[in-house]
Amino acid sequence: MSDNSTETSFHPLNKGKLMILSIGSIGIMIASFFMIFIGTESVGFKKVYLTLAGFLGVAIFAYIFMNSMKKLIDEKGGITLSPEGFDDRSGLVAVGEIDWKDVTGIDIIKINGLSFLRIKVSNPDAIINRHKGIKQAILRKNNYATGSPIQIPSSGLSTNFDELVKEFTDFYRKYSV
Repeated sequence: MSDNSTETSFHPLNKGKLMILSIGSIGIMIASFFMIFIGTESVGFKKVYLTLAGFLGVAIFAYIFMNSMKKLIDEKGGITLSPEGFDDRSGLVAVGEIDWKDVTGIDIIKINGLSFLRIKVSNPDAIINRHKGIKQAILRKNNYATGSPIQIPSSGLSTNFDELVKEFTDFYRKYSV
């Protein structure tokens, strides 16, 4: 996908929510460190449980903190729509550049009361395999659970969700082959 087109639309990330996520992650990491220290003072199963839960909390929320900080300083963070396709840099499992010719459908799904823009693609495995580690595992789970590895949450962007859906749909109808 190239950036030589004049018709593009950029939807930035909600930096305020990212800041809250970063601060919350720090708080949970601190609580997780306390769980580790309390666990080392305990005995039996409680020791194993608290220590393991503490290490998992530190690992998971350190990952979330690092990604949210990366998104805070990324000026391209968000969604960019162009005649060639879209560039998803909207969340922890953003997929990057996708051409419109690879998109087979767009719809809205709800998971636990939160709306997501689901982008169906012709070859989800190719998109999943572009990524490694935790991100790849999450994309694979998303694909299994929802039928697509690409879901854009309603809460992550500064743009009104209905406006995003309309623009996405307009670009898809106009530029898909």
